[in-house]
Amino acid sequence: MAVPRSPEWVKPICGILVAHQGLVSRVEAALADLLGAVEDRSPLVRWNWSDYYAPEMGSDLWRCWLSFGNLAFPDAMVSWKLATNEIEGTLAVDGRRQANIDPGYLTATKLVLASTKDAPHRIYLGSGIYGEVTLVYERGAFRPLPYTYRDYAEPASCNFFQLVRTRYLQQRRAQRLQTIHARS
Repeated sequence: MAVPRSPEWVKPICGILVAHQGLVSRVEAALADLLGAVEDRSPLVRWNWSDYYAPEMGSDLWRCWLSFGNLAFPDAMVSWKLATNEIEGTLAVDGRRQANIDPGYLTATKLVLASTKDAPHRIYLGSGIYGEVTLVYERGAFRPLPYTYRDYAEPASCNFFQLVRTRYLQQRRAQRLQTIHARS
């Protein structure tokens, strides 16, 4: 019989989509209060993949991804999504979101996102939150899946997540060494 065990630590990440560039620093500050210090930020780029957000946020949108220095357990992602929904609400103007924040985490083998929307490829995690494996790490690179959002599948995005993965693996190695030394 298999014995349940504790999960590996994960690297928190967030995808941020904002209605104007000036919001990024406010979103980062709020996320730092939630997830700890921002460790890496991708370049801020125009987002024009669809008009899905246009009615609510306008059509001149900006995208970046963040990673955070503190590792966490993966089940914390539910609380991150609930908290980021609240952040989006505080930044809203006249009931319209100005920021869309997609929290998730990265491991050595995958990038996982939280969502409030069900879909065939998402698994319910609790409190109205679903989890989705968005990218998988295979043959030395992050690879998209058939349902992966196109902006996450872009080479520049995958390169950013490769950098985050490298830092994550360094942190895990250091953590294991500390544990070994503590036992000696």
